[in-house]
Amino acid sequence: MKTLLVLALVLAAPIAAPKEGALLEVQVVPGAVEFAVDGPSSPYFAGVLLSLSPKLAHYLVDLPPLLADHVIAGIGFVERERYLLSLPETALPPGVMIYAQGVTFDGAVIASSDVADFVLDASGEQ
Repeated sequence: MKTLLVLALVLAAPIAAPKEGALLEVQVVPGAVEFAVDGPSSPYFAGVLLSLSPKLAHYLVDLPPLLADHVIAGIGFVERERYLLSLPETALPPGVMIYAQGVTFDGAVIASSDVADFVLDASGEQ
C-alpha cells in the first residue's frame, strides 16, 4: 500500500512547472534599453509593444489584453531561448513614462505579459 501511495505522489508531481503566459524583462543599460521575452513553450514568435499609456484593450475575443495604443518595437522567432531586443535610448523619449508588454504566439496560443514601465533619464548625462 505504501508503494502505491509513493508511486501516486511521484506521478502526480510535475517534473517542471510549466510557464503560464509571456514574461517580459526590461533593463535600462548605458545607451540602450534591453527587452527579453519568454514564451510559455518553444518555438514561438515574440514581440515587444511600447506605449505612452498603460491602458489595455481587448481587440478580439480570445486575445489577451494588449496595450491600447502601442507601437511594435520588434518581432522575432525563437527556437529555444528568449527573444532579445535592444533599442538605442535615442529612439525613445527621455523623461516620459514608457510602458512595455511582451507578446508571444506558439502556434496555438497568443499570450501577453504584464505591463512593465520605465523612464529614461532626461538630464542628458551619460
